Amino acid sequence: MGAFEEEAWTLGGLDMKDVPLVSVVIPCYNHGRYISSSIASVLSQDYPHIELIVVNDGSQDDSLEIMRNLQASYGFVVIDQANGGVTLASEAGCKVASGKYVVIFDADDVMPPYRISKQVDFFESHPGVGCCGGNFVYIDSDGREIAGAPLKRFGIYKFNELFSVEELWVGGPTSMYRRKAMLEVGGFDLSLDIQDLQMELKIAHAGYDVAILEDMLSYYRRHSENKSSKYKENFYICSRLIDAYRQEPGYRLARQALVNSALKRAVREDLAFAGALFRELPLRDWNRKTFKRFRKYAWVSCVSLWSGRRSA
Repeated sequence: MGAFEEEAWTLGGLDMKDVPLVSVVIPCYNHGRYISSSIASVLSQDYPHIELIVVNDGSQDDSLEIMRNLQASYGFVVIDQANGGVTLASEAGCKVASGKYVVIFDADDVMPPYRISKQVDFFESHPGVGCCGGNFVYIDSDGREIAGAPLKRFGIYKFNELFSVEELWVGGPTSMYRRKAMLEVGGFDLSLDIQDLQMELKIAHAGYDVAILEDMLSYYRRHSENKSSKYKENFYICSRLIDAYRQEPGYRLARQALVNSALKRAVREDLAFAGALFRELPLRDWNRKTFKRFRKYAWVSCVSLWSGRRSA
């Protein structure tokens, strides 16, 4: 596909030459099962001016072969590199991106055909926005919709609002960035594997607004191999990330939100980890969610202890 250039195409009254280029970067590691669906969803966008860059991050499956076959038909960019992690792969794609806006899209997700048009239209009318996201729907490994995705309301936020409320974090499935803002903040910290949240916070901290649209912008796949299923690993990475803003007024609330998010699963799946999380958060920083999860933790702990004594 590359960058589409059609003289007769207009968007919102603009000639094609004035339509902003959007660079879509897809980092891929061992997602041969899903990569063709992800690429197809980008190729099927109703937006006419897209540069697609797919980065093979040392996959050991047939991902690269699938990319090359599709590249031969559609002409997008493929970068093949040794495995270095999702952030390094994202950075490699962004280095060759030339669009006014950048999307970093997971190789196992799918975007609806109107997504890029919606976000570009919003960006073009809001020059102070550096990052824009929206809602998503969970799908399983077979593409079936599953419940549980959060519903976010429209809003435009400053750093302190965004930083201290986890529900306002845009997240990778729907993020689009103004490339100028990405360059201003110096790109990614390659030591952190959660590239979407770090870029969102860096852009907001630099003074740009971050917007959340009510539109559904992505089908976000949940399965055992993806990063979102590794909540403990994500917790430690996010902890390092927000610690960079320890001096900000919203730091304690950001820490509270992060702990509460990890507790939601820990009280069901790992009581030892849940106990460590409760001890990490000072009692003065507990809120209603924390106490609710502590009651669940206490109940599950008691049931586990009672069951253990009965079986002894």
